Amino acid sequence: MFTLDVCRRCGNVHSDQKSEDDSDHEDSGHGPGQTGREETGLQETAILLARISGIGWYVAGSIGLGVLVGWWLDRQFDTEPVLLLVGLLLGVIAAFVGMIRLLGALGKKRSKG
Repeated sequence: MFTLDVCRRCGNVHSDQKSEDDSDHEDSGHGPGQTGREETGLQETAILLARISGIGWYVAGSIGLGVLVGWWLDRQFDTEPVLLLVGLLLGVIAAFVGMIRLLGALGKKRSKG
């Protein structure tokens, strides 16, 4: 996976993958993945809060989807509330595992920077 950034020096969009068009930027000290901008403390905080809120949405979505699917299956097979509870349990497990993975990735990014 790669990312795209708008370069402040030339206004072009650069990715972190190397291409033949990056030769003029290598000479000037910026190229793929280097946009020539430094993040301030406020920007870093805003980015961190956005990532954490994304984790919150992931958790809510996982649990909500599990409950919704369980409820729908209960209505189809007339097994209320068994499949709803199974869906809730699977949603909570998926949310917990995903949250741990996302927080681990976030911690690795913070320790590098």
